[in-house]
Amino acid sequence: MRKPQRLADALDLNRLHYNFVRRHSTLRFGRECRTPAMQAGIASRPLTLREIFSWIPPLRPYPPAVNWSPTPVLEVR
Repeated sequence: MRKPQRLADALDLNRLHYNFVRRHSTLRFGRECRTPAMQAGIASRPLTLREIFSWIPPLRPYPPAVNWSPTPVLEVR
């Protein structure tokens, strides 16, 4: 059975490879072939699939303490 989410995941992997791993001969800078991510200034070098699959996203900081309380914060003037 085909699932739309699997297709979306496969397309995301394809875009990732196309933009960050694969060098394009049309994006030459001197003798160096660049990836679209390098040309856009997002990456400084082509990435490997190992680097992409082993990447761990940074932890998000906790929200400020005022947002933890379900009751509204009273402002004193």
